[in-house]
Amino acid sequence: MPLDIGLLEDDQSQIELIELWLQAEGFICHSYLSGHDLLDALKVKDFHLLLIDWELPDINGLEVMQQVRNRMGLPVPIIFVTSRDSEQDIVAVLTAGADDYLIKPLRQQEFLARVKANMRRYSTKDSGEIRI
Repeated sequence: MPLDIGLLEDDQSQIELIELWLQAEGFICHSYLSGHDLLDALKVKDFHLLLIDWELPDINGLEVMQQVRNRMGLPVPIIFVTSRDSEQDIVAVLTAGADDYLIKPLRQQEFLARVKANMRRYSTKDSGEIRI
């Protein structure tokens, strides 16, 4: 069964790169350009993992994650993928509920390894149905 990943990113070149990497590994990537678009999609679609950029045109990624965690109560793993590299930002996002944090520019093998590791962790917490 293919695994669905939600990607929140407003840079088209980053979207294309991440989609290419994920599709080559057999994942289905659904891309969203704004936080509100992703939040709307989450009302009708389940994802196995969310990749969230911090800087977005409408609301920031931290606010999106807080809505996913607090209002929607979704246990989906969340990886932040952003150019913000200060220790303070990393700690703030991880403390607020992110499962992982990657700094752009991305390195393909590390990126894919972290995606798979986060999915494995969640599959063992829940039903165990995800196999990577």
